[in-house]
Amino acid sequence: MNFATKKRISTVWLLTLASLLSACSTTTVSSYDPLCQIYSEIAPQAMALDIKEGKLADTIESKMPVFFESDYVNIMTADRIKRFALIKSMADGEGQADWQCMTMERYFAGEFD
Repeated sequence: MNFATKKRISTVWLLTLASLLSACSTTTVSSYDPLCQIYSEIAPQAMALDIKEGKLADTIESKMPVFFESDYVNIMTADRIKRFALIKSMADGEGQADWQCMTMERYFAGEFD
């Protein structure tokens, strides 16, 4: 094998490796991530639960109006302990089975009351 062939193989190998590393480091962004971010900012705050619920609803309505109108108002009518499962089920149904939000899960389990 001559030097030019070795160099070509080396270049192809490096390009393939770079491509694989790039694909592995890509983070999938879920349409539910903004919801998780809102809960992560508000849920841990020390305040009365009814005030916290109002602040969450107001923030979600202003930052995610379509989700608020079509889904959130209905989710909030469910028992609190079941709400995260409903949201997770919706994400799964939209092909986002890997989506997770520990803050929301903990919030609906009552850990931030």
